[in-house]
Amino acid sequence: MMILLIFCAIVIVVCGFVYAQSEANKQKIINLSLDEIDAMEGHQFEHYTAAMLQFDGFEQVQVTQASGDYGVDVVAYKGGHKWAFQCKRYSKNLGLKPIQEVYAGAKRYGADKAVVFTNVYFTPNAQSLANTLHVELWGRDKLADMIWQRKQEEEAKKEFKESVKQGNRKKEKQKEPSETVSDAPKEPIKEEVSYIEPIKQKETVVPKQENTEPVVKQEPKMESELMQMLYPVSPQEIEKKEVKNMATIIGAGKYVFGENIPMGQYDLKAVSGKGTLKIQIGEGDDFDDKWQNMGYNVKGFAETYSGLTLPKGWFFAIDGDLKCEITKSKMLEIE
Repeated sequence: MMILLIFCAIVIVVCGFVYAQSEANKQKIINLSLDEIDAMEGHQFEHYTAAMLQFDGFEQVQVTQASGDYGVDVVAYKGGHKWAFQCKRYSKNLGLKPIQEVYAGAKRYGADKAVVFTNVYFTPNAQSLANTLHVELWGRDKLADMIWQRKQEEEAKKEFKESVKQGNRKKEKQKEPSETVSDAPKEPIKEEVSYIEPIKQKETVVPKQENTEPVVKQEPKMESELMQMLYPVSPQEIEKKEVKNMATIIGAGKYVFGENIPMGQYDLKAVSGKGTLKIQIGEGDDFDDKWQNMGYNVKGFAETYSGLTLPKGWFFAIDGDLKCEITKSKMLEIE
């Protein structure tokens, strides 16, 4: 019985030592920088890859034999797939050869996922071939990302363990006997209560004032948003010639001179889309209209129409997805 207990104690000590060594090696691997990885030998990078794959959730990770590996350095399992990795610690970007080798080697090992893992990048031709053969390329950016994730995970574990330790310390302090409490009656603590008087708002009485100002007749508002955009001022200011060369964007719709567009002469310029400009050229029995195809950067379509002016009540219209900049090109001189 004593021998069995001694044997169990030895096993526990050995397992603890192995675990401690494993954790130490794990920390050493995680803390390696890219510069240190760049300085590795080829076989060192293979074992480094195997360790990183284990951290990343891969199972049954194995480094293949040094010779006769058929282009596969590490084999592992994850997500119901068998993965074949070729590991390349290089000083310049990788070309086609590693991709060809791991593609063929994966079939040899019965793997349905093939990956080239390296500390550098890949040439454009290599990326194109990998895309065709469905070989995954894990380059320097992927390597840096894996290192960063492992460090974040380890930091989170350390913080969690520290929080557990602090929680245990608090519990132990709470269990400690408190100081002796005197049996003498304590005087009641007088609470000091402060009151803030609400501010009484004085009612302000506004004396009624008789409206002595003369009634000013307001000008009628413009009837359309288009007129407000074209002329964000009063008609009197227009007559005083204070408005010049204002422009806005108009789209599909019907525009009647003197109703939803002020009288005047306009230039139209296509700024997007294409459509048709339709202009009334008669009324009553002589009603007619003319058409002009307009578009922005469209072959066979005009981009501008100049000098558009019509009698009051006549219209022009735009259809399609055509958008035009409309500018008043001529103001009547009123003396």
